[in-house]
This record gives sequence, C-alpha cells and structure tokens, in this order.
Amino acid sequence: MNLNDLRTEADAEHPPVTVGLSDGTDATLTPLLRLPQTVRDTVMAKLADLDGQDPAVTEQANRQAHIAADILRTVADKGEQLLAELDGDVVLTMKVLGKWRA
Repeated sequence: MNLNDLRTEADAEHPPVTVGLSDGTDATLTPLLRLPQTVRDTVMAKLADLDGQDPAVTEQANRQAHIAADILRTVADKGEQLLAELDGDVVLTMKVLGKWRA
C-alpha cells in the first residue's frame, strides 16, 4: 500500500461537500479533518463560538451568520463566490454549513 492508496481511502471515508453554483461550477468544502491543523484550529474555534450563541436574539443571529460565513470562506475553494450566491440568507448559509459539518 502506498500513500496514494491511503489518500484514495481517506477521500472515500471523508468526502468533501460540494455546492453547485449558478455558473455551473461547484464550491468544494473540505472536511474538517482534512484541513491543515492551523486552519482546522481556527475553524474549530469559530464553530465553538457559533455553537455558544443564542440564535433567538437578532444581534446574535447576525453574529452567527458572520461566523458561519467566515467558516465557509475558509473551507470552500470558491468561498467568496459561494457567499455571494448565498446573498446573506442566514438560513441557507446555516444549511450549507450544516451539510459540511455532518
């Protein structure tokens, strides 16, 4: 077994989440465990911050949306385009983040 074989297995066990964009391309969200450690640590801190918020309060909901957008920008290969197409829709942004976290 070589590194390429192991990489193929890892890709199958931890596939990325892809979101189709309006231009026909996909934004690919890299699984948390496949990110470099420094990036993973940053994303995990943001996820902890996100999970600690109370979404019932408008200010906190806006903060959650901002944190979620930061995470998507970090893990998606076309993060800016994905966020532009999400167009500030908090529910849709959280759904995409939820798919990635699953």
